[in-house]
Amino acid sequence: MVSLIDKLNLIYQPRIRRLPTGFASSIEELWDNLISKYLPSKESVLKWNDLLMEYILMPDSVFALRGYNTFPKDRYKELRRGFLTKTNQNFSFFYTDNFFAAYFQKMAIDGYIPSLYEFRTSLVERKFPARFGRNTAEERELMAMLQGKDPGINNAGFKLAHIIPVGKNYYIENQEYNINTILNKFFPKGERSDWELTSDNRGNFYERKLQVPTNAKKIIVAHFLRFIHPLNYFLSPKKSCENNDKCVEIAEYEPLLNFAQEYNKRLYGNTYNDYLSLLLLKPAQEKNYYDNIINIEYGIIDKKDSKIRTTIERDEYKDKIKNDVMKSTFNKIYLQMAIEYLQNPYTSFRKLEREFLDIDSKTRGGGFISKKIINSMGITAKQKGILASTSIEKEIVKAESNYLNTLTLIEKIIKS
Repeated sequence: MVSLIDKLNLIYQPRIRRLPTGFASSIEELWDNLISKYLPSKESVLKWNDLLMEYILMPDSVFALRGYNTFPKDRYKELRRGFLTKTNQNFSFFYTDNFFAAYFQKMAIDGYIPSLYEFRTSLVERKFPARFGRNTAEERELMAMLQGKDPGINNAGFKLAHIIPVGKNYYIENQEYNINTILNKFFPKGERSDWELTSDNRGNFYERKLQVPTNAKKIIVAHFLRFIHPLNYFLSPKKSCENNDKCVEIAEYEPLLNFAQEYNKRLYGNTYNDYLSLLLLKPAQEKNYYDNIINIEYGIIDKKDSKIRTTIERDEYKDKIKNDVMKSTFNKIYLQMAIEYLQNPYTSFRKLEREFLDIDSKTRGGGFISKKIINSMGITAKQKGILASTSIEKEIVKAESNYLNTLTLIEKIIKS
């Protein structure tokens, strides 16, 4: 059998089949015709479940915590991706982002399950990658958990859709917590100086010592199992590769997530119920969404996700965007950009170009096209992140002209 480290070094092989072009009128049709075809086998999921249920009980285990993973450039020193912390409660953890979960989905899809010993050893010895993708000099200086290879989920046109939210709805101490509250109260980011140089038989690395409450392990186990367990996600068409009648992004559509949960309950029975019992969930009434109409089109369109796109095609695409701006054509992608700009005070025009327009925006000097799009909607710099601190209803009351029109369209999307 291939070792875990060798598997992770070639995690992109075999490659995930690219998102096909298709249409589904209902959630059930989308699930049957697309999503179910990209699910891991039941045998693979059950074996991963057995491994993880043993792992969380082991002493000195290392857990991944999704947090402190995005800040603007002037706050890069607050990033903590790959930073390792050893607690007084006989466990360690490192911060990361959603990319970490992609390794588990890809291994489960491939039917690859390491031994418990190999899995634990890879984390304890800091061989299991914290994530893939870009990092910063500030992170590289102190991170103990290093970078890995891209499993290729995003490039194939998909997003990893979590069924039970990773970032909210934790029922702790008779109240609901979101991940930011949990981080601040139980696993704070601290100061960079808290991480001190230490060493083991694998060499030097930085580590922090942290005193945590007695219930901290129960909380981080709930987070870890929501985050990486193959029972809690599926591959959904990513935002730029689908269009539907109900929401901005089908991967975040609650009726679809409820359908996925009911599917798992039927398929995995008591195993799934035992899994849910560890997630610190508040008891809720079950719902049924089998016949929910969504009218979704999906597929990789205009080669926006293809790495072989030519310079001419990229220039033509940029010209199309410029023409749309001049004509004030507010299509779905531009409205999604506006929502991100209004809700996220830490975004940038360069980031908008990379994530929504497939433009490899320069680190310096880029962002002009997305700026024109945002400004053409009546949105200015003073409105950046405004919806993070006020409601859209309050903003609409004082809005005028083009900005008012844009907010009205956005309100419909958000409320749908």
